[in-house]
Amino acid sequence: MNGKLTKSQSILIVEDSEDDFEATTRAFKKANLYNPVIWCKSGQESLDYLRREGAYSDEKSDLPGLVLLDLNMPGMDGRKTLQHIKEDTKLKQIPVIIG
Repeated sequence: MNGKLTKSQSILIVEDSEDDFEATTRAFKKANLYNPVIWCKSGQESLDYLRREGAYSDEKSDLPGLVLLDLNMPGMDGRKTLQHIKEDTKLKQIPVIIG
């Protein structure tokens, strides 16, 4: 990964608040950023998506080019989710922005 998000790469938003998710996607559109967006509502759901486990075991798309990670979520919070991502050799190259 060269550190630059291409137009075809998806962005994974890990956010438990629907209002915050919608505000983020509105900001993307205002900035003319039209990358595909995946929304996971919890840390565990995001790990399942990234690892292609559980409900995402049949997922065939490429891994996202960027993860936007909410820090304060119920259950597995953003800190623990980030720890799991950065400990996984297949995922640790994905840039993560914490909000």
